[in-house]
Amino acid sequence: MKSFSLFFFFALALSAFYVACDKSNIDDTDKVLLFDCPNLDLNIGDTCFTASGQIGIVNADCECEVSNSFDCPGLGLNVGDSCLTAAGAGIVNANCECEVSNNNVDCPALGLNIGDPCFNAAGNPGVVNANCECEANNNFDCPALGLNIGDSCLTGAGNFGIVDANCNCVLNNSFDCPNLNLNIGDSCITITGAIGVVNANCDCEVSGVDCPNLGLNIGDTCFDVFGNQGTVNADCDCEF
Repeated sequence: MKSFSLFFFFALALSAFYVACDKSNIDDTDKVLLFDCPNLDLNIGDTCFTASGQIGIVNADCECEVSNSFDCPGLGLNVGDSCLTAAGAGIVNANCECEVSNNNVDCPALGLNIGDPCFNAAGNPGVVNANCECEANNNFDCPALGLNIGDSCLTGAGNFGIVDANCNCVLNNSFDCPNLNLNIGDSCITITGAIGVVNANCDCEVSGVDCPNLGLNIGDTCFDVFGNQGTVNADCDCEF
């Protein structure tokens, strides 16, 4: 009887051991981590990026450290290495700047030659000078506009104007119709593309048709500004 009890106890203990070791009972936290630095998902010595976007190497403390072994640590590159600029592929120069690799131009950083038209940082037109800088073209009366006094221009409202002595684009009041930059009787083009004449109301009208403002006759096919096709009605409107 005693030997049966010992055998029963041994069998029970063995069953408990197998249940505890069942695959479904293994804690996920016991899984082996594959990276030296799990917070980075990287290993020591791997390439990484710092918070400021610089290229570095993962050190023994699992920190992304900029390597001073580069000629240009801020770029993570050496002088002469390939790099990318906003204008395209380039080469890292001695000043650790990514310079456009274009030996066919005088100013590789600009991708332009001396004397070429350009726009400066303020957006004003200019010309590339001997120092490879975009210099406002002083040959114009108004370098900021790239125009001379008296030249035609567009106002902020989109109307044709004239550059005045203060280099402002103003409506030309010497015209009968300043908004058109034309005089009464001048040739003009209607909104339908027909050639007409400026009338006394400063409208461009075509003579010899039912609807001079359109340059069309009643019943003609017409189009609105969105390209929708319609027909000119008796009120000279384009009806759909």
